[in-house]
Amino acid sequence: MSRSGRWCTGYHGLSDAAFERTFERDKDELRALGVPVETGSNSTLFPDELGYRIRRRDFELPEIDFSPAELAALGVASSVWDDARREGDAVTALAKLRAAGLDPDAERVAGFAPSVAAREPAFESLWRATVAARPVTFVYKGVARVVEPWRLLSHHGAWYLIGYDRTRAAGRSFKVSRIDGVPSTAWGR
Repeated sequence: MSRSGRWCTGYHGLSDAAFERTFERDKDELRALGVPVETGSNSTLFPDELGYRIRRRDFELPEIDFSPAELAALGVASSVWDDARREGDAVTALAKLRAAGLDPDAERVAGFAPSVAAREPAFESLWRATVAARPVTFVYKGVARVVEPWRLLSHHGAWYLIGYDRTRAAGRSFKVSRIDGVPSTAWGR
């Protein structure tokens, strides 16, 4: 890698000291993840000049081979979100599996597929706020709330928002169907 940082994102424009700190941090992080970073000469012309190398074969996953039952389970899992909240991710995952020559055919087991529906008007805003880890404001049982969402979960067919209620200064759960109107994200807070 060039000290100018032209070849690696995140290194451009760093001073020598900042470059060294960043480079050492990144090597430590790779090693902590189990990626072997070798030290040695990478040049036959300059054998005394040390460099770093990561051999793909030392850390790449083996080729994935699913059984027919596993492929069917993946197909079912891809069809769970029937209301398009996560449909894009499922389509992308299926496309990647099919590109690898695998066919997770959900149609064969469609009768066994679970359905996770979220039709409450408040759900979409709450989902986005939860994914983005951003506070959300809404009215619940007549009280204006500002909540830092931790999780959305479905329990016995009903959706619940779990999070830190800034209004009450405590962790709380809220039944999504009882939220008045569409929540707004408190992006600036």
